[in-house]
Amino acid sequence: MNLVLLEAEATGGLPPILTGIISLAVLLTALGIVVAMGMGRPNSK
Repeated sequence: MNLVLLEAEATGGLPPILTGIISLAVLLTALGIVVAMGMGRPNSK
């Protein structure tokens, strides 16, 4: 969560839409990593 807060602070001079897009990108990336790790386990039932 600290990463998202840092990104929001870094983009303080940009429009809120860009901040939202960056936050969404960070969340989607984290979600993708979790899904990839889950699919990497063959015996996950």
